[in-house]
Amino acid sequence: MTVSACSSDSQKKGAGVSAGHLCDASFDSHATAAVKKISGVTSFEELAGKNKYGEPNRFSLTRAHKHLGTSLSPRTQCTVYKVSDESGYPFLQIDFKKLTYTPKREVQEKQSGLQKDVFYPIGTRAWTGKEYATSLYFPCKAVEGKGAKPFVHVAMYSATNQMTSTSTSKERMTILNSVSREFAKELGCLDEARLPARLPAPSK
Repeated sequence: MTVSACSSDSQKKGAGVSAGHLCDASFDSHATAAVKKISGVTSFEELAGKNKYGEPNRFSLTRAHKHLGTSLSPRTQCTVYKVSDESGYPFLQIDFKKLTYTPKREVQEKQSGLQKDVFYPIGTRAWTGKEYATSLYFPCKAVEGKGAKPFVHVAMYSATNQMTSTSTSKERMTILNSVSREFAKELGCLDEARLPARLPAPSK
């Protein structure tokens, strides 16, 4: 997925907030530290105003739950910008959706080729790939039905010029794991999601 620039600066909030307030306060202390490290800044903002559906652009776990479907939707995205950045490109964009298939690591490994993806033993499948792509799948029986399998896919992307040179796979997955845990709580399936409070070492 390619992250595109925001089309209007008026959609962005003027005053910045700390990392702990982003994405409906879904970043825990470990994720907050990771955000600061890979961004190189301490002040951020989300989209302001309302979307075409008349709902706030600012992300909400409750709204993401309400609108969770099997395709990507602007109503299930958390888009974060650096206050100091004038490019219009987001620092992070996190998407949530249901799955129409069962995720399998061996399929991902075959597709990866020489991309050197890094896998983590959390959820059903979790990995970081090239160009700052980060994905996590977790089981959740509550979302099954109407063509959807009992799994949720949470994916995070960033424009290539938004990460610091010290950004690592661990920080990116730490952020995504934290957000996924909070979303699993919202869905009522944290106990089955297999998302630990602390990120374990990558799989061998």
